[in-house]
Amino acid sequence: MNIGIITIVYDGYGKFIPRWLDSIFSQDMKPKEVVIVLSRNHELQGTKYSFIRKGKRLGIKVKFVENKIRNSIGRLRNKGIEKLDTEWVLYFSADDILLPNAVEEIDAARAAIKNRDIIIKEVDVIALKYLQEVYGERMERETPIPEKSKMRDWTKNYRNSGYIAFKKSVWEENKYDNNDYPNFPFLFSLVSKDKSFNKTKNPCAVYIKRADSHSGRRTKKQNERAYKTLDEAAKKFGQ
Repeated sequence: MNIGIITIVYDGYGKFIPRWLDSIFSQDMKPKEVVIVLSRNHELQGTKYSFIRKGKRLGIKVKFVENKIRNSIGRLRNKGIEKLDTEWVLYFSADDILLPNAVEEIDAARAAIKNRDIIIKEVDVIALKYLQEVYGERMERETPIPEKSKMRDWTKNYRNSGYIAFKKSVWEENKYDNNDYPNFPFLFSLVSKDKSFNKTKNPCAVYIKRADSHSGRRTKKQNERAYKTLDEAAKKFGQ
């Protein structure tokens, strides 16, 4: 499948990159490219060249993008997507992992001719089912596909990590970047433009929630600001 995978390394997340990359290198169906955006205060564990060489042996192009100024997660994500030369894009956090079937499941969902029992010509966005791990406990979850009429309620009822694969061309139409939750306002904008959605049949990733993760260290004020951003995006794109 012509897909590229992207993540962002900031604060102490560099220590997770070897495991994050291993989950990509172990895919049953290999992606074409991987882009890792390094924030100005990253602590990357391992050498960039060793990761690049390992990817090359597997036919996966690994790229690193340096960022020397302070930027939001959304802007860093956009900077990385610009470096991808693939038709499809998948963004997921550096401290999470893909299951070996992830790219294969995404490809199967992309090739499907039905979406919500409606015949469609092509798929623009794929929502991924995933396993959530919270301090050792696992449960199956999936990224919900928000309906245009219910987007504002969706932000109140669903405030967890979401994974989506999307065509780079639809991202180029609207590079939403000013937020702490990169995928959600982007999802809203695509729903408002009537893009075609599908979802994977099986879980594709493991979202790991831990005390020392970025989301685990967020303050109440930070969360309130992030939720306000989501509500504003839902209102804007829901009109």
